[in-house]
Amino acid sequence: MHAVVEAARKAHVRVMANTLSGVVGVVDGGGDADELRDPAVVWGRLIAEGITAFQTDEPAVLLDFVKRARSPRARAGMTSPLPH
Repeated sequence: MHAVVEAARKAHVRVMANTLSGVVGVVDGGGDADELRDPAVVWGRLIAEGITAFQTDEPAVLLDFVKRARSPRARAGMTSPLPH
C-alpha cells in the first residue's frame, strides 16, 4: 500500500480506505467491528500510512478518534492513539 499512497501523494490525490465490516475489499480484513475494539490498530495505522479518507459506518467514532489523536496531549507525546 505504501507505493500507492506515495504515488497518490505526489499526484496530489487523496487515498480512501473502505473500512466497512462485511464488505469485500475492506483493507486488511479489518472493519468497523475491529475499529470499535481498537481504533488505533485499524484507523491509526491507516492514518499513519497516509490514508486521508475513510468509508465507515462509524463516522462519529472516527471523528472522535481523530480529534483525540490531534489533541495537545497527543501532540506532546503524552498520549497518542496513533501508532508510532
